[in-house]
Amino acid sequence: MLLLVGMCSLPFFLDCLIPALMGPLASPIAQSLSLTRPELGAVFSANLAGQCLGLVTIPLAANRVGHRGIILWTTLGFGICQLLTTFVVDRDTLVASRFITGVFLGGALPSCVAAVTQGTPPARRGLATMLLFTAFGLGGAVAGFLGSFFVEGEQWRHAFSVTGAACLLAFVACWFWLREPPPEAQSPLKPGSNA
Repeated sequence: MLLLVGMCSLPFFLDCLIPALMGPLASPIAQSLSLTRPELGAVFSANLAGQCLGLVTIPLAANRVGHRGIILWTTLGFGICQLLTTFVVDRDTLVASRFITGVFLGGALPSCVAAVTQGTPPARRGLATMLLFTAFGLGGAVAGFLGSFFVEGEQWRHAFSVTGAACLLAFVACWFWLREPPPEAQSPLKPGSNA
């Protein structure tokens, strides 16, 4: 149980850290790319729109690839997009990067929750879910602290490199240690039992 919760907590942690990191970096990004306030607002909106789209579309593939597959490939996806954000040159490339990153971020959350709730005993599901959302909140807290080190000039690009690399490390960890919940854990009702 602890390994499952730990692995699923990594994408949850990153899922809050990555969008929240834009807060402290907004000013240096705007100065670097000569963005106006409305244009900067479009960047934030693109990320949220992407998250909403990913939230309602990507989980539909869980029946084919499993929750483990969804978690793996969404984590890899937002890690690569985070790294690519390092190379944006204008508003359009930044908006596109944040939108696609958001799609992968939104797609990861439902499978993380589903894997944890299906793979833990009923008596411990509340605790397991609480730990997931604690990791989510921790990601937001770390974002403010981390962002403060990258607010000068073009250093904001390094912030995306660092967090992108962290995402890829999370992908590797999940590849080796995250397992799909066993079939008996996925179906609380045994065949022939009454609901």
